[in-house]
Amino acid sequence: MKITLPRLALTVLMSLVAVRAESAESGFTAGIAVGRSSVDGRAKTPSRITVGQFIPDDVPIGSLPFKGANTTWSAFVGYTANPYLGVELGFWDHGRFDTKLFVEKVGSLGIKEWYLGTTLTYPLVSKLSLSASIGVSRVQFDADGSINVLVTQPGAPFPPFPPVAIIANVPFATPDDETGGYWRAGLNWRFSNSLDAGLSYGKHDVQVLQVESLALSLRYAF
Repeated sequence: MKITLPRLALTVLMSLVAVRAESAESGFTAGIAVGRSSVDGRAKTPSRITVGQFIPDDVPIGSLPFKGANTTWSAFVGYTANPYLGVELGFWDHGRFDTKLFVEKVGSLGIKEWYLGTTLTYPLVSKLSLSASIGVSRVQFDADGSINVLVTQPGAPFPPFPPVAIIANVPFATPDDETGGYWRAGLNWRFSNSLDAGLSYGKHDVQVLQVESLALSLRYAF
């Protein structure tokens, strides 16, 4: 059979792919990350108010400004199907972020995030590689603090008294859990076949706020 150049090239390419597939590492991974998370924007929550006996039981944090940065940490486990593709399940604790009115702190919001996503890795040179991940998350919030609100109470019916306005200190309502999404991108350095370190930047859309984070991570492959 006559062997043409295109047929030879195709045979070599298929052989290289087969060798690469046979040598591809797969298995479970686990790791931790620490870094800095920040927010800068106004909270987006339904403007519902639960009213008790003339006075609200709580008030929403919607439209309140949140700005600041916190030390953040994460723990995660994953599975790599090959050197390029994997899945990852993890948890982010972004910390608490303050809200101020007239330069006075009136409350804070804690943000914790469970996530599940796809991881991508592309080798660059030697032990350095590009990394990226994208996925969905489930976010839990914890609101703290209170604010003074002006509440109007009806007057007595007989004789006809005017309504009475009072100032009440009302706590903030914790937003409901939300489903969000995230993406991250960075660089990884492989110390050995089992251990690598990474530096990554990411954005987390947790619906109520947008969170940005910069983190250092260590990952171990089993």
